Amino acid sequence: MTSRASLNQVVKADAQEPPTRTETTRQKILDATALLIAELGWAAVTTRAIAERAGVNNALIHYYFGTKDGLLIEAASTMFAEEFEGPMTRMAAAGTFTEGLQAFVDYLRVIEDHGPGVTVSVEALLRGVRDEGVRTWIEGLLGGARLLLEQVVMAAQARGELPADLDPTGAAAVLAALLDGLVLYRLVFPNLDLDAVESSLLGLLAAPTKGTP
Repeated sequence: MTSRASLNQVVKADAQEPPTRTETTRQKILDATALLIAELGWAAVTTRAIAERAGVNNALIHYYFGTKDGLLIEAASTMFAEEFEGPMTRMAAAGTFTEGLQAFVDYLRVIEDHGPGVTVSVEALLRGVRDEGVRTWIEGLLGGARLLLEQVVMAAQARGELPADLDPTGAAAVLAALLDGLVLYRLVFPNLDLDAVESSLLGLLAAPTKGTP
């Protein structure tokens, strides 16, 4: 067991790292943890492996994160959020509902089939089936994405692109499930015809609501 004095010495030495280093020790640990989850699987990651990959003293892991479980959850949730933040943000920023859907399909085009972001996200989802703590933060992340999609739906309604009587909450839940399913299909079928997907997606969800018989 590391004594308080020796731990303080480790932290003090760490604080004296060259100021030109772009990553903080804490971020290095998070990055190393996320990559190890992707490579080894959630259950196989150890604090020793994390320390070796990050190039830090093992005591720093407990100093910054308390427990291994806490570190794994933070590392996975950070990467999970980063993986899906981009397409959700682009959809919300799009000028029209159609452009938002096209932006999501563009995201599908550049997904790394075996990239760490996707792999860690899948690992986290599997872990969440048995781990209530992991399930809780996944619920928070996906809930936030659903709220963002609800805003997208309401903005489209205000522009006359979607029916005014459409329930935004229900529509956002269906839209989130559809988009999540497309991500899964893209990963399982790397040669998925995304041009056909885009055409069908726009046909189903972005049909005009004005000037139709």
